[in-house]
Amino acid sequence: MGLAPRASAAPPKRSLLYLGCPAGPVGAVLRGARGSGPESDALSVIRAGLRAADVGPGVASALAGGVLRAGRRRVRLSEYGRVCVVAYGKAAAAMAEAADAAAPASDGIVVVPAGSPAPRLDSSRYDVVRSSHPLPTRRSVAAARAVTGRVASLRRGDLALFLVSGGGSAMLAAPDGVTLEEKARTTALLISSGATIREINLVRRGLSRIKGGGLVEGMECDGAALVASDVRGDDPADVSSGCTVASAYDPATALAVLKRHRILSRVPRAAITALGGRRRAASRRARRIPHAVVASNADCVAAMRATARSLGYAVREADSYGDVGEAARRIAAMLPARRRTCVVFGGEPTVRVRGGGRGGRSQELVARLLLRCRRQGTVAASVGTDGIDGNTRAAGALADPGVATPREIGKFLACSDSNALFARRGGLVVTGHTGTNLQDIGVLLNSI
Repeated sequence: MGLAPRASAAPPKRSLLYLGCPAGPVGAVLRGARGSGPESDALSVIRAGLRAADVGPGVASALAGGVLRAGRRRVRLSEYGRVCVVAYGKAAAAMAEAADAAAPASDGIVVVPAGSPAPRLDSSRYDVVRSSHPLPTRRSVAAARAVTGRVASLRRGDLALFLVSGGGSAMLAAPDGVTLEEKARTTALLISSGATIREINLVRRGLSRIKGGGLVEGMECDGAALVASDVRGDDPADVSSGCTVASAYDPATALAVLKRHRILSRVPRAAITALGGRRRAASRRARRIPHAVVASNADCVAAMRATARSLGYAVREADSYGDVGEAARRIAAMLPARRRTCVVFGGEPTVRVRGGGRGGRSQELVARLLLRCRRQGTVAASVGTDGIDGNTRAAGALADPGVATPREIGKFLACSDSNALFARRGGLVVTGHTGTNLQDIGVLLNSI
């Protein structure tokens, strides 16, 4: 862990803000915060965004009346001899529960993150597999084998209903041309380099047998996918590295990602060799199946916008994509000096890790916003909708400029130790696993 400045002698106003999410983001309970004022307003807006991150309603709507709606396709599920749910990602449990309530499947396999609550499903029909995130482990390899085996068991006249959410890239690992350790090392370097999720998944596809449509290659049965998007643009090919979407692979583009982020020399040699292989067209053996995005970050931002307006704020909307410092500059510039205004935003900034501290995208973004916005009555907040921010147990942070001086904040940021800043001075937001994953959400408001 990196060195951090000594905390001020003044006691923090709060240490943790708890948003209890015992059954996902719906019905989040606020404890330990003020009953009124800008901090409470900011937390109300964040809570609205978390509630809107519930993936259940979108899944239920796509299966209402036992009719599957995916793209232009409308299929009555009763026409199939066997309907098998294949769910993976951080929202797998919630998506599978919603699907089974709307249209019970014949059987299914559900891959969930280790440490998350067990899904409420009939154990006689569903197998639950716990896997690893953010880096693949042997659990990820076992999960991939279980999923591919289940898909291979389906025949003509059956339907594979894929329920896909972010996080599946690490939770399903089928290394191709590299060992598991080499793949994990490459992934870790990409994550800490500041690469975007699209860039990371591009490289992952070059090192995997099941990503980029490999999961549905040679599949005999019909298939369809309902997707909870954790990527910019909501392209199913980018969610969990597109295991169900046939995609081309270009070695030059993958290697350019490693060069752009200055990690080429540190990536295992076997990974470089595997990534530099032949250019591959999208597999003709991969089934082209319909996809429907049933939940996205836009749902969260819309809910936050409505809540902020109901609290009497003029509302502006931004995104938090790109370098975290640039995202903070862009968001801060939208807050006027003398008007009761709330900037709501969603997305996923990138962070180049410096030093050995602990932190995450959301906590670092809040710290950088507080560097730029020092006015009284200002509050900044950002949380990951999945409840996990970086290498910490916090979902994010909520704080005002009084949490620390610019110099103190700068010292924490110099070693990527934003978690220590808010743990010592107050402002961590903790939710636990939320059962969803629709990127990050945040707010910057001026109450005066």
